Amino acid sequence: MQGTAAPAHFRARLVGSKIRIDAPVSESIEAFLHTLPACVWDRRDLCWKCNATPAAAWRLLYGEVRFDGDAELFALASSIQEAQIVGTGGVLMQPGFRKNDLWRHQLEAFRFAKNLPAAMLHCGMGCGKSNIAISLIANRACRKVLICCPKSVLGVWRREFEKHCPTAHKVVVLEKGTTTDKKKLLEKELMLASALQAPRITVFVVNYETARMPVLAEALAEVKFDCVVCDESQRIKAHNSQQSKALAAIGATAKYRLALTGTPMQNSPMDVFGQFRFLDPGVFGTKYHAFRSRYAEIGHFGADHIVGFKNQEELAARMRLLTYHADRSVLDLPPVQHITVPVTLGQDTLKLYRALEQEMIAAVADEVVTVSNALVKTLRLRQITGGFVHTDDDGAGSRLVETGHEKRDALVELLEGMDAPCVVFCEFVHDLDQIADAAREAGRKYGEVSGRRKDLTQHATMPEDVGVMGVQVRSGGIGVDLTRAPYGVFWNHPWSPGLYDQAWARVSRPGQTQSCVFYHLLAEGTADVQVWKALEKKQNVIDMVISYMRGME
Repeated sequence: MQGTAAPAHFRARLVGSKIRIDAPVSESIEAFLHTLPACVWDRRDLCWKCNATPAAAWRLLYGEVRFDGDAELFALASSIQEAQIVGTGGVLMQPGFRKNDLWRHQLEAFRFAKNLPAAMLHCGMGCGKSNIAISLIANRACRKVLICCPKSVLGVWRREFEKHCPTAHKVVVLEKGTTTDKKKLLEKELMLASALQAPRITVFVVNYETARMPVLAEALAEVKFDCVVCDESQRIKAHNSQQSKALAAIGATAKYRLALTGTPMQNSPMDVFGQFRFLDPGVFGTKYHAFRSRYAEIGHFGADHIVGFKNQEELAARMRLLTYHADRSVLDLPPVQHITVPVTLGQDTLKLYRALEQEMIAAVADEVVTVSNALVKTLRLRQITGGFVHTDDDGAGSRLVETGHEKRDALVELLEGMDAPCVVFCEFVHDLDQIADAAREAGRKYGEVSGRRKDLTQHATMPEDVGVMGVQVRSGGIGVDLTRAPYGVFWNHPWSPGLYDQAWARVSRPGQTQSCVFYHLLAEGTADVQVWKALEKKQNVIDMVISYMRGME
């Protein structure tokens, strides 16, 4: 990021936990200062003051407007400045403490993050983010560590530490009992750890939903962990969610913070605010509305209707202050092929589909579609293409009605031509029932990963005797290794490009030795096709579907 040198009377210096900023009041300077964390005008001292974070210091010294700083301010910014200079060339030394050698990109990430108080490891599925995080924890002499992750991968972290941690450690998973029980276990294990004579890493693993509960959130913040890790950090993307706010408060008391993600922008660039508020609010400030105004174009349906984005080069430059990125190209995996399979809906199914479609087209024409009801209506359209629909039963509530078996029949035909295990991804529980029927008809043993069951080995892999694994995307997108199968089928597709990428990366990842083929079942002339096109182009799914509807008015 190229900065503009400020006049000599633009000064910033570190005063305790605040940065004092002396600058004349002007519209442009004020706009810049309001992007710093909790920056306000101090009437008593007649200066601006913001929270002292490394990113805030770096931006004042090297960012958009360059201020003169004192030695303490340069020292605060030094970790970020060093990370910017490090680059990725030259010979890379393995960490002093390690159980296994790190791959080249892991070494680059380790070197980038080692001296940073906060860093995001934006690495594709299978790039070994957990190994990098554990290496950083071990080589920083951390003793108290907190890992927040989705519930589905709580047990994975115990295995990852066994596999990669070179020093003595104990992993405590806070998963059983009430929130009070978990707090008591936290306190007990901390007391036991403090009584040990030999140093040991004590790692607490908790899911996001539990960490946000007030009783536990307050206790976790009081611990002042050496390191807090947000695994799948896109889970704290919602700026106003309790778990995003809780993790920001817990992280603020920690010496080091790490965010691990393959998809920091799961839905849009707005997703990064909550994650960087946890890491270092000096990057994007503490006011979401100011962040949104800076980087988003707002549409006609309210503040949450974002129709485009702006200043994206600036946003990317700020992210790079704390982010190491490696995509899946570094893994040298076997080739992947994507094949679309057109599915022709039956007359009765198509009649139901067109009736609901016309209702949505009319709503679009009358401009009464909001983002939320567009999601619901398009969801119903896609349920019909999968063979069922929820209908209101004379006001008595919703009931499930089957509409056809076209996708099931297409899946049977695909399975009968496959010579190896297959994973079938879908969104709805009723989809799984039809996938199970198709597996039985094709003579394959069926397994499932969903909200209702998990037919996996203790290492979260696909069992040897399962020929078809039905996977509900939100339950099987992370923490699961499905490399036993070289074939994948998407019965339907999730809204989010991030969820979609996570799903197929469970099959195509390190450990996969065969070329992978993914089949996409698309009901002809329906929203299936529009959703797939949006995912291919990394576009907003709802915007593309609404544009499609407008074209049919």
